[in-house]
Amino acid sequence: MDPLLIVTVAVVLLLVSCGAFGAGCLWKRHQEKKNVDGANPDLELQPAAGHGQVALPRQPQSPTKPSLLALIPTSSVRKVLPPSVQCSGQISAQWPRRKVAFFTVESGSFKAFGHRYSIEHPDEPQLTKFHWADGTLQTLGRVDRNTIEWQTNHSNPEWQRFLWVCTPECTHGSTSHATEFSASSYKCSICRSSGNEKHWQCVEHNVHFCCNCAVPPLKPPTLGVSVRYVVDVFPPLARSATGAQNPDFYAMCPRLALGEHGLGFRKTCPRDGRPNCSLLDALEDQYSGKVTHFVSWCWGYTLQDFVSAVSAWLRRSQLTPDDVFLWVCFFCNNQYRIMDEGTKTGSDELKAVFETHLAEAGQMLVLLDKAWLCLFFLDRVIASVYQEGHQSVDHDD
Repeated sequence: MDPLLIVTVAVVLLLVSCGAFGAGCLWKRHQEKKNVDGANPDLELQPAAGHGQVALPRQPQSPTKPSLLALIPTSSVRKVLPPSVQCSGQISAQWPRRKVAFFTVESGSFKAFGHRYSIEHPDEPQLTKFHWADGTLQTLGRVDRNTIEWQTNHSNPEWQRFLWVCTPECTHGSTSHATEFSASSYKCSICRSSGNEKHWQCVEHNVHFCCNCAVPPLKPPTLGVSVRYVVDVFPPLARSATGAQNPDFYAMCPRLALGEHGLGFRKTCPRDGRPNCSLLDALEDQYSGKVTHFVSWCWGYTLQDFVSAVSAWLRRSQLTPDDVFLWVCFFCNNQYRIMDEGTKTGSDELKAVFETHLAEAGQMLVLLDKAWLCLFFLDRVIASVYQEGHQSVDHDD
């Protein structure tokens, strides 16, 4: 036999044997690794659940940003539950004409400003709607955090904007309850930010929502009386109440704003919850709204002087009377409280009242008749606080 052939066969057999041996070793190592790594981590034993604890398998961390969720702390586990933003519960709402209302939605209805409204299809967001007393339609729109924005078919949607700020709920176990908006030190249960100011919180369960994660309740604005009421409704009412054709405001006050004949007699004041409210708060909802103009005037003015001056200014300004709301102390101050407490807004308090209401109104009307009556007022208050934005209104003779 050829020696070269024998050597070649031997080398081939040796290489085959080495390859087989190496493959066997690799297969064995693979099997050992599989037996070790194949264990299910979700089946790893957890500590026994004691009182107030929940034994849960470990879950991978989610990289997504958390939304508005109620965190339920226990002694060892914080369970995350989704929020309940629904047409129910305690609401602060931006009311039409930029007012603010506080009410509770129960069984598909709510009551505000003396009227009850029924919500149609409250459990079906695409169909949820209700109507104002005048037939204006409001349909459920966008939901953002703890707010619900409604859409309207009104011709002036800005004045008819309806926004709900829902009170967040704290869910603990099988129960849920409303949080409260108050000040304290906190660490937000959602974004983990810290602070020491007002925020939504449940003290009992140490749940906190900062104002970035849960919108705070709305603050009531300073209200004014509608020019529509001043020009069209108030004059015949004042003449009938006083029995005079052209009474001044001193004569009108005890017949319309004070005593048992006052429009606010025995009606609850929305600001302090006590009986007897201002003339403004006694009016129908449509005749009040967020103040647009602060009015400087004198109680000695007659009904005709006052109304004709406002009417003349309205014509020149080409404004809609339903969209203009005046802060006039006769209508807006609670005359019952002023009388009961024996205090009137004198010179020491005048500047503070002027600043607060004029700043929110942003515009001022000055009704001038006997100008010398207002000189002290103008010099002491107006010139020292605001230098611009004044509008003078003269009555028609």
